[in-house]
Amino acid sequence: MDGSPGALLPLPEPATTRLTPRERDYLLLSILVRVQHLRFDEAQVLADALAQLSADDPDAEFARAVIAYRRGDYEAVRECLTRLDRIDPADATATARNEDRARIRSFMKARASFALTGALDDEARASLDYYLRRTPRHAGAASEH
Repeated sequence: MDGSPGALLPLPEPATTRLTPRERDYLLLSILVRVQHLRFDEAQVLADALAQLSADDPDAEFARAVIAYRRGDYEAVRECLTRLDRIDPADATATARNEDRARIRSFMKARASFALTGALDDEARASLDYYLRRTPRHAGAASEH
């Protein structure tokens, strides 16, 4: 033995911990509550843990994007949304829940682009257009002539 800590004790293999759907939902709820209470550091720790436990989890990446957006870290927003587009491309024929997420993703993408550059490139314009076209009109919002 050479006296180094690694030589004295073997390093354990990484655990292959899998969350149950209930545990995962609880973790996502915990992230949401912390974001709502502006406790972004705690929310980030939980979102990063979820991402580590569930590689390429669209919900974890979406949570990370929302946290970055709420912090005003628009570069991180773009990075998260780029990863999210890779692992979970937005689908225009998706369910209502996924449609809402696609709208939110589009808005965050356009907002981050504008915040970083002061302008909207073609992708950001398309994102903003998608957001505006898919946003439901509220009752009473239409003008009565």
